Amino acid sequence: QRIWTTEKEINFFIDLGITRQSGGVVQTIQSPELQNLIPFVNGGYLSVSGSLKTNTDDDDDDYNPQRTEFIFDSAALKLSENLGPFQLPPVGKGWFDTLYLDSELRIDINSRDDILICKPANSSQDTSAAHASKKGHTPLHVGGGGGGAYTDTHTSTTPLSLFL
Repeated sequence: QRIWTTEKEINFFIDLGITRQSGGVVQTIQSPELQNLIPFVNGGYLSVSGSLKTNTDDDDDDYNPQRTEFIFDSAALKLSENLGPFQLPPVGKGWFDTLYLDSELRIDINSRDDILICKPANSSQDTSAAHASKKGHTPLHVGGGGGGAYTDTHTSTTPLSLFL
């Protein structure tokens, strides 16, 4: 179930109508790997995969416990159920900071100032209030400090699939 994002690439495919409005974009994090998948309604998809690295050295001047770095190392495009997949040059590297709102919701702000509001795919939480317009947003700021009592799902050995 898609919650909300300002990410241009995701909204581009939704605006074109080639992916579902709800539950159409899947992000799977199984540290140290990341995969973003945009399935198309005709059976095709766009997929990018890469690796994750968390900053674990609290002696480092740039230490930020919410920050996770990523580098995409593969990309594939399948145009339809019978056409592809075609390997594409991977594009993208950067970071995202994570703020856990509770055990169900997290907000990521990335190196391009995109905002993603995510929940686990198996979440039962009602997020109808979070279905704000994807065209505009109120800026959110992640402050310093730890993640409280939340488990760092980026380093979990169990896959965490998130719908945007």
